[in-house]
Amino acid sequence: MIDDSGRRGHLTGHVRERPDGKVYQVRWHDNTTSGVPEYDLEQVAAEPDDVFSLLRNKRFGRLNDLRRNLTFVHLSGRLANVVYSMDMTNTDF
Repeated sequence: MIDDSGRRGHLTGHVRERPDGKVYQVRWHDNTTSGVPEYDLEQVAAEPDDVFSLLRNKRFGRLNDLRRNLTFVHLSGRLANVVYSMDMTNTDF
């Protein structure tokens, strides 16, 4: 989608004609489908998804993607980091 470059999908082939333009059915990567107006879609060429090419092409994810990745990195840290974090919050067991 043009306004949400982190959301990608594939066209299913179903198209509806409307007075204001075409509406394409899109299957998103989470296996849901929805109708999207043609003016909200952007064709994306098959490109490598490495960090440098994504930044170079100004393809940034959504805020929720960033939060999820930061949480993953934080939780996958060393056990000592978790213990220190519990000490900072005065966690009692």
